[in-house]
Amino acid sequence: MRCWNAPRGLVFEAFTDPKHVDHWYGPRGFTTHTSDMDLTFEETSGKTKVTKHSVFPSVAEFERVKGFGAVEGGKQTLESLAEWLAARGA
Repeated sequence: MRCWNAPRGLVFEAFTDPKHVDHWYGPRGFTTHTSDMDLTFEETSGKTKVTKHSVFPSVAEFERVKGFGAVEGGKQTLESLAEWLAARGA
């Protein structure tokens, strides 16, 4: 979960329009091609909270993903979205 100082509509557009998603989604240095996402958006006082859940088939698979840097990659992804939103005046 993360909250951005941006209106819900802009954050929603950033996550749901493939022409925007591929500019910020993924760790730095990666290229992303997006077709579908399932997320929850909540706006409070002009800020938007996004909740995203990842489901893994097993603990072993979760540990494997963590092992190749997925946690740091996730942090970089959210930082990239914050930069994308800021560039659009949010």
